Amino acid sequence: MKTKRILSVLLAVLMITATFAAGMTVSASSSTYSDVTEDMWAYDDIMYVTENGLMNGTGGSSFSPAVSLTRSMVVTVLYRMEGSPRTNFTELFLDVADRQFYSEAVIWAKQNGIVTATSFTEWGEEYFSPDRDITRQELATMFVRFAKYKNIDTANTASLDKFTDKASVADWASDAMKWATNVGLINGTGNGTTLSPTGKATREQFAAIIHRYCEAEFKYVHAFAEPQTLSNYTEQPYSLVSDADVYVAVDGNDQNPGTIDKPLATFAAAKAKVQELKKTAKDGIVVAFKAGNYGTLDNLTFDAADGGTKDLPITYCKYGDGDVIFQNGVTILESEFKLIDDSDDLPFPSDARPYIYKADLSGKVDSFTFKTRLFTSTGVATEARLPDWNYYSNVTTTVDPRASILLQGYLPSKVGAFSTYEGLKVNGFLRTGWLVDCFPVKSYDKATGILTFDFEKATFDNGYTLDSYVLMEEGRTDDLIFFSNLPDFLDNTGEFWFDNSTSTLYVYRAKGNYYVDKGIGSFMTLNAGAEYITFKGLDFNTTSGSAVVLDGDHTTFDLCTFGNIGGNAAIYAKHEVMGLHVYNSEFYNFVDAGIKLDGVISYALENTDNRIVNNYFHDFTLPQYFSSAVEVVNDVGTYIAHNYFYEGGHGAIRWDGSIDTIIEYNVFDKMMTKTQDFGADYTYHSTTNRGNEVRYNIFKNIPVYAIYLDNDTCGQEIYGNIFYNNGTSIVQNGGRENKIHDNVFIKEGGITSNPGFYSYIADGNPEEIVNDQYYHRYVNDKPAVGSQYYELWYSRWPELYSINIDPEKLGDKDCLFTTFTYLHNNAGFGVKVNNAEMIRQFGEDIGNKNYSMDENPYFVNPAAGDYSIKDGADFFDIPYEKIGRY
Repeated sequence: MKTKRILSVLLAVLMITATFAAGMTVSASSSTYSDVTEDMWAYDDIMYVTENGLMNGTGGSSFSPAVSLTRSMVVTVLYRMEGSPRTNFTELFLDVADRQFYSEAVIWAKQNGIVTATSFTEWGEEYFSPDRDITRQELATMFVRFAKYKNIDTANTASLDKFTDKASVADWASDAMKWATNVGLINGTGNGTTLSPTGKATREQFAAIIHRYCEAEFKYVHAFAEPQTLSNYTEQPYSLVSDADVYVAVDGNDQNPGTIDKPLATFAAAKAKVQELKKTAKDGIVVAFKAGNYGTLDNLTFDAADGGTKDLPITYCKYGDGDVIFQNGVTILESEFKLIDDSDDLPFPSDARPYIYKADLSGKVDSFTFKTRLFTSTGVATEARLPDWNYYSNVTTTVDPRASILLQGYLPSKVGAFSTYEGLKVNGFLRTGWLVDCFPVKSYDKATGILTFDFEKATFDNGYTLDSYVLMEEGRTDDLIFFSNLPDFLDNTGEFWFDNSTSTLYVYRAKGNYYVDKGIGSFMTLNAGAEYITFKGLDFNTTSGSAVVLDGDHTTFDLCTFGNIGGNAAIYAKHEVMGLHVYNSEFYNFVDAGIKLDGVISYALENTDNRIVNNYFHDFTLPQYFSSAVEVVNDVGTYIAHNYFYEGGHGAIRWDGSIDTIIEYNVFDKMMTKTQDFGADYTYHSTTNRGNEVRYNIFKNIPVYAIYLDNDTCGQEIYGNIFYNNGTSIVQNGGRENKIHDNVFIKEGGITSNPGFYSYIADGNPEEIVNDQYYHRYVNDKPAVGSQYYELWYSRWPELYSINIDPEKLGDKDCLFTTFTYLHNNAGFGVKVNNAEMIRQFGEDIGNKNYSMDENPYFVNPAAGDYSIKDGADFFDIPYEKIGRY
């Protein structure tokens, strides 16, 4: 494929023009403000920003041109200039609350490096000072950061010598002032000979700067805009059902025959009706649900008697407009909340009391258990905690490796001031650097500073036990922790605290509806034999367990919605299943996994035909237990394609011990936002983890790792992907036979490598590898010579049967230390693509090319702003037009 098509259609690489916003014009004929007249020096500027929706009046008919400009006003206008992109509120500054006119703008500006903190607390928490007036040099600094964000060349080409007060410009603002005056954004005050750097910037000055910026010509420093796909998530139309065999409605009756005129009322009755119809049915059976909220569906069980066959499938779907909702929880409407008053005699922080709302849940939710989840429209609500968003660190040491820690530093005084210790929980990296635990506190001794946990009340997920990891693994003394679940901590947007004694929910700045699981587990379980069942157009909302527990084969979910899921997964295949198809569905607010396939590897390499295609996963996972939106464990032939993963607190796809998994045409955007370990796509060790391909995907805006091949992962192929603006694109932790080729890396961290197996030869102790657990998996985790599937495996992976660890044979194909990890024909733009030094000794780097963003052989004339691809320039033959489309 020649490349005009790749970058213009797929990457949306913009032909960046000389003006900021084409189409912005000023055609003011008269002022709409009582305090703005045509003879004012900034009249045209004020009309420009008004008519283009960048600045508004200050109330009534006033613009207030001479009024000082605040920091919140500046970021709000810059945010509008950028098109007000979607931003989920996050507590990045202590003094920026949700639902203020500037809230989303400040978060956007902070996340993109346009603003920084004005001050810090003793624990490193940041203040923004939204109402503080901004000086002219602060405004210039903020504007130059915005220009850099827009990829404008901000190199200085002029001095400040013509200004008589240049010595008054702070060192930190000098470069910004030089650039702003050089390009004509700031012209000086008075007769143009002074800068007045510490003077307060006014609204009319800001209007003039914006107008000049939007009409200025700039040189841009690189070519690429953020990669875009033609469609992130392709919604599919829903066909109305008119000829179902059974009808169900919320106002039906289970004594009815189940016709469209006399529908049934419950899922259980419909399932029983299907068993009856199967006796005489000649083809498939369709059950149609009328729109409505059917309430609780408490672990409805499907057995072989409820299943269908290939020729007689069973379908449960909706008909008509609206949603068919099953809800194992309680909805708390925004209207149910009211501000607390003096009768709420609880130790809430005094400065937080004016913002705390309460809702009486008596009769709805009597108590919050250790694992009760409260969901909002954008994720799992945060339990009231200290501190609000920074972990404490460097403050603990182990007393009893099973039960107690000693608080140090400033923590004893903080914890000693708590109103009570009943209900107090501690969560964080208490046992490892990557496993987030949450333990209830048994006692705290103020005299000694010893905090003891109550492990009898603790619960562990995913098979972990207390003995899996002791406290403070490896004697660390800097574990990161929160204290939570006391009213003392309720002081930050979105935090909640539940009073079990009165069944009252308290939320700081309550906004929107909330959802609480009622402790009910799964909506339904499909046992072995319950096969050939399709669920279409159904909405499973709020549960403490997995939504669906699956042990039957040939199950399809199409156009379904899974939200507010507190269990292991929305769809949890607890044993190996065949033919699970999940299409066109939405998954959000799940705390662990969206879809989890937990199988047993088949050495016969029998394809399971499990398919996860064109689904939307967003606002998901807490940073714990290695959770991902899609988890494929010990499976063969799973196909994961055309999915859109957005705003994930943890990983998107994890494949472990699996064979022939294909991951293609997916979009990964803003993953790993709540953890510093793991990867958007992650896999680790095991010989039975081979033949997998990650191809033709876009990974973008991932702050840490896009793809992580952990613990000597071998036999993976990664090609044809675009990586943009990630912390690190690919991590290789040792491993062999990995092929990384024909990928494009743009404006990000590239590839890093850890030594893995190869540290032994580097340390001069190759014989010690026989004690390495990952080496043992490599050597032993495969069919043995002479066993049933030996020939099948040997013909496919002969290298698995010819390994030696003789360092004298380094370079031979059968030497473990001779890596068949290929890094071939990748291209980096603004990033250097090559293996790290350790792996480079044992790997193969061929044909990789590294370019700067504005000097490379692909663009016509980047110095002049022409970033189109040259005719005849070769580029990778990648079908990017398919990414994100179905």
